[in-house]
Amino acid sequence: EFTDGILKGPIEYLDGDIGFKDGASWVTIDAMSGTEQSIVLAGMAVALAQENALRIVMLDELGRLDTERLTKLVDRMNELIERELIDGRGFVPAR
Repeated sequence: EFTDGILKGPIEYLDGDIGFKDGASWVTIDAMSGTEQSIVLAGMAVALAQENALRIVMLDELGRLDTERLTKLVDRMNELIERELIDGRGFVPAR
């Protein structure tokens, strides 16, 4: 859910690898860009942290995202705060 509409497909676990399907291709986390990896790992952290007292998502290297994907990511974080799935968010711009 975290990556819906932000990455080309939903995150899946297949044959011991984390990745997503891009058409007929399987894209493993090792083949993703650094920014895509950060988004995937943040999504996994949100899912795993649901029982924690404080759930804050921090992402860096966002300067690599195009405007459309960055807007979707910020909107998703705001949505997760509204739904009380995370407590806060922080973004670190690229240098």
